[in-house]
Amino acid sequence: MGPGVRIRHSELPPFRELATSTYKALHTGHPPYLTDLLQYHKSSVSTRSSTSQLLAIPRHNLSLGSRSFRVSAPRIWNSLTPQIHQSQTLLHSDVT
Repeated sequence: MGPGVRIRHSELPPFRELATSTYKALHTGHPPYLTDLLQYHKSSVSTRSSTSQLLAIPRHNLSLGSRSFRVSAPRIWNSLTPQIHQSQTLLHSDVT
């Protein structure tokens, strides 16, 4: 089957589209306007998890700010498994 990870709809609802957009921005650099909003978390302490591909979640003051791509995409991305972070391809399955 290759290095891809098969994702079921039940694993990502209701944030499937946001997670997919984040994956594409990180792995392909497209679209650039979304890629520019994402930054990898830089840990000052060396831990096992510091080698993972977690994104920095920017600070925000308003509750509306937490709904922006800049804040919600890293939050959703960080909740996904390391297998999805490291996958070379992302396959979607309509099977629930």
